[in-house]
Amino acid sequence: MSYGILIPEGLDVLRIISAIGAMAGYVVGQELRNKIEGFWPRVLSALGAGIVSTTSFIWYVIYVEQNYSGAPVVIKLGILIALAFFGLAFLVGTVGVGVSFEAPQTDRNEADREGPSGS
Repeated sequence: MSYGILIPEGLDVLRIISAIGAMAGYVVGQELRNKIEGFWPRVLSALGAGIVSTTSFIWYVIYVEQNYSGAPVVIKLGILIALAFFGLAFLVGTVGVGVSFEAPQTDRNEADREGPSGS
């Protein structure tokens, strides 16, 4: 689940936190897509999510590379990785990329009128 992001030893709980952040971000992004109308509000929300996600990833990598230890740093790492994945999934939900649970509808009458292929 880490997608190549460094997870320090003993902090496998960060994988769960990142998954929770991604799921929450996708749901919030879908809800926002349904509520907000207009091009610029969507662009601004996507831009804001991209900035938050990028900044969170950068600070997460800085904290991991510095080898800080202690409970406050672990909490900061959890918050940063959750925000990073929240922002990425928020972008996916806002843009409208995702899994569709409905099969595409075809007009059966139009297919019947065309007849068998090759005629």
